[in-house]
Amino acid sequence: MTVEVSFLRPFSADSVYLSNVLVVSVRVTDLGHTQGCTAFVATVTADGGGDVASDRVAGSDNTVRTHVYNVQRLRGALYLQLQINYVMRDQSRHSIGGWIDAGLPLVASASLWKQADSRGVQSECSEDEIHSST
Repeated sequence: MTVEVSFLRPFSADSVYLSNVLVVSVRVTDLGHTQGCTAFVATVTADGGGDVASDRVAGSDNTVRTHVYNVQRLRGALYLQLQINYVMRDQSRHSIGGWIDAGLPLVASASLWKQADSRGVQSECSEDEIHSST
């Protein structure tokens, strides 16, 4: 079987370059020796904190999209656990998975969770300061 993982950002006329939403598209492109296969992002986690959220939407042509929200709050790398469930031709069911290191995608690399002083020098903000300013 062959599974394709793509990273997209939703298009917005207001935000052509920066986005705080990452769309992860997982698509089964070849069933190989399986009778059926589904693949999707099972878990989204962040290294070093960051309050990210996600949801999953099934699409057409064996595609499942996961929307990862609040990537601007990432303080470390974003990790995605890929889950693949498949059925062999003899009807036996199997499941495999693995982790993808997505790094600091999109606007996360700008470290917006840091607070700039009057000289433009950034320092860390507390979670309370981040939530009170949004």
